[in-house]
Amino acid sequence: MNEREQIKEVVMDTKIYDAELPQKVVQALSGDIPKIEPNERLGMDIVFNKTAYQQVEFYRYELTQEHKGPDPKTDREKVHQKIYDILSEQLDKVISSMKELGCVFGNTGIIGDDLEDDSVHIVLYRQEASISGKGKRQTETNVRSVMPDRPYIVKKAAEHFARMFFEQMSKENAIEIAKKNHKPNWISAGELFTAISDALEAEIEDNTDIAADKLIKKAVIASDWPLRIQTRFRDDKAEPVINSAKIDCPEYIIFILNDGGSWELYKVDDLRAAQQAIVKQGFHYKHTKAVIVLKGLEKVPYTLFAETDDGLIAVAPSEANAYKKLHVSWVKGN
Repeated sequence: MNEREQIKEVVMDTKIYDAELPQKVVQALSGDIPKIEPNERLGMDIVFNKTAYQQVEFYRYELTQEHKGPDPKTDREKVHQKIYDILSEQLDKVISSMKELGCVFGNTGIIGDDLEDDSVHIVLYRQEASISGKGKRQTETNVRSVMPDRPYIVKKAAEHFARMFFEQMSKENAIEIAKKNHKPNWISAGELFTAISDALEAEIEDNTDIAADKLIKKAVIASDWPLRIQTRFRDDKAEPVINSAKIDCPEYIIFILNDGGSWELYKVDDLRAAQQAIVKQGFHYKHTKAVIVLKGLEKVPYTLFAETDDGLIAVAPSEANAYKKLHVSWVKGN
């Protein structure tokens, strides 16, 4: 069965702001409620012409439910909140009235749309109950939505997805062009991880095993170009990395080691990008143990500074997570 199957639509000659809307909906549907199976729920959309917002009567609707959330500040915000509160209250009242007829609801919504008439349309549909868990831990999830202007939301959603699509296409094209113009720098996995292991020695104070062969044994290549290698997980079926495996090594590499021994390394374009990775993706997280940067397989030393009320102070990697804003100072000459 389809997740959503329309089974009935009632067109009512009334207004969405009619205080007697719940009673009129019950009257229109009384004795004609579609039957549903125990594992099904009744979905409902209340659809109306959004030109209702142009009518003074809409804003004269007297709300009986207390407004929740922060109070609107500007006149524009007050109008938007008034619209939302009216629609939300009407939806709640219709649902409550319909439940008295024995209706068991799933998803429900109230929608302002571009309609050819000024009627209120009650659309009922059949849907499967959305239940998760077992026994006493079973929970049912239903969606209650208030959509004052569906055409606007659809338009904005389309624009958003179109923008995402073109951004992704541009990104993929840029990668493809860069890949074609890229001159590979082949080195062995052993050479790469020996450089990483050597660079980590001064960063690790406990007994974490950072030997090159141990790192290689746990490695899996997520992307050969741009390079990204990460810790192998137990259920990972990718081919294991061997010491003699050839790797196209970029000029700049960042390596992030976490508590527990998991890690990842990946290409960065330059030290500016490495700096962002250190403060935004590295020491921003509590489980980060060490972050090293390599340029041409040589370690690029740096010092971490944190913003405090007393100005910038130098902090150790183990202390970095306690500060909201971090800065990186590279050793001169890099």
